[in-house]
Amino acid sequence: LLTMRLADLTPADDQALDAQAWQALSSGATDTVNRGRKHYLRKDGSLVPVSVQVRAVRDAGGELLHTVGAVQDITETLRLQEAEREREVAKAANLAKSEFVARISHELRTPLNAILGFAQLLDARAAAEGQSDTRTWLRNIQQAGWHLLAMINDLLDLSRLESGSLSVEAKALELREIVDTCLAM
Repeated sequence: LLTMRLADLTPADDQALDAQAWQALSSGATDTVNRGRKHYLRKDGSLVPVSVQVRAVRDAGGELLHTVGAVQDITETLRLQEAEREREVAKAANLAKSEFVARISHELRTPLNAILGFAQLLDARAAAEGQSDTRTWLRNIQQAGWHLLAMINDLLDLSRLESGSLSVEAKALELREIVDTCLAM
């Protein structure tokens, strides 16, 4: 490094800005140059993002004696900023998904409630008229509707679970009833 100039470390597209900064320092237009983000070349030719601060040291007459600079590799800082951006994007996507699930669940419930209501009305009518075969079919429709409603509720529970607002309770289930329901479906 002792035998190199800053231009040897600077990619061609950054050299013009460095020349402007040096001109401002040497002319006395400024005493400090802060390049928050630029690149230097590594020995292998790859680029390393850096932050550079240079301060002019002048004599009593204002003549430039020398400069003092600090160069910081900001690779890790940029990586952390990118990870934070990605986290924010993922968070926004998750929120959008949760809102979509809530909306679609509501939209599915409306026609499902109509189907269940009409099936119950037809079942009552079939009971009054003694139509046992029709009542069996209607009960199957109702059972499928209630099952679909339970699935919609499960979707909402999953959404609540992801957002941390689901309360869980343990309870005993009648396995035979569940198996019979599944077999009927």
